[in-house]
Amino acid sequence: MSFSKFVKLFEKFPKTLTQIAFGIGDITANPDTWAIMEYCRFNKVIPNITINGEGITDEIARRLVRYCGAIAVSNYSDKCDKCYDVVKKLTDLGHTQINIHALLCQETYNKCFKLIDDSKKDERLKKLNAMVFLWLKPKGKRNHFHAINSLSKYKKLVDYAFLKKARIGFDSCSANAFLKTIKERSDYKQIEMMVEPCESTLFSYYINVEGIGYPCSFTEDEKGFKGINVLKCKDFMKEVWFAKETLLFREANCKNCRECQAFDLRIK
Repeated sequence: MSFSKFVKLFEKFPKTLTQIAFGIGDITANPDTWAIMEYCRFNKVIPNITINGEGITDEIARRLVRYCGAIAVSNYSDKCDKCYDVVKKLTDLGHTQINIHALLCQETYNKCFKLIDDSKKDERLKKLNAMVFLWLKPKGKRNHFHAINSLSKYKKLVDYAFLKKARIGFDSCSANAFLKTIKERSDYKQIEMMVEPCESTLFSYYINVEGIGYPCSFTEDEKGFKGINVLKCKDFMKEVWFAKETLLFREANCKNCRECQAFDLRIK
């Protein structure tokens, strides 16, 4: 997204907006990235970002730390060195909200255990905030992975993290599954207060690079989900936040215990 298009979008947003999450992958892919982040900060909105760890020079690391709130480094490689090196580079600059994003599925299941172990013994992760496990969504033509299909299998990972006293997190897509794995714990109520199931259309909204909005990124191009042209709206609250499409999703989300409305992500 260009800086000029972003500014036009930003002008549509309500003044209550406090944060924007940018998922850009390669930090050098968009030449307007820094201008966009600086504009956010100037307008008292915190930019958060997910990066893939590619091309993170010392100068880029300093810029990320300067502008960003939370920074997530996606962990793709089995060797993990690139991800861990970037985590260290960012935390050495004093940033305290550096996370690792790790896909959780059958094919990456064992690697997630290794990540927990590494977080406790690899010096590069000494100041890591948390590991965030992302639930696999059945989306994308190149997606050949398989979702975790057993709650007991997922529980083993969660229990292992607690055993190791590792700092973990999870996306809202898997929040309800996480709560099921800890329901027998004596501190369940305390932990439950820190768990947030699907917040789409409740206090978050996704807008793609063309300025078209959807309840979340995974509903884009899915049957039954119509996008809203945010760039062309005159009143965001009336034409987007309280639009018919948004209201229908919000109502269904709340009635369905805030489970995913696009895919069946539940496990037993």
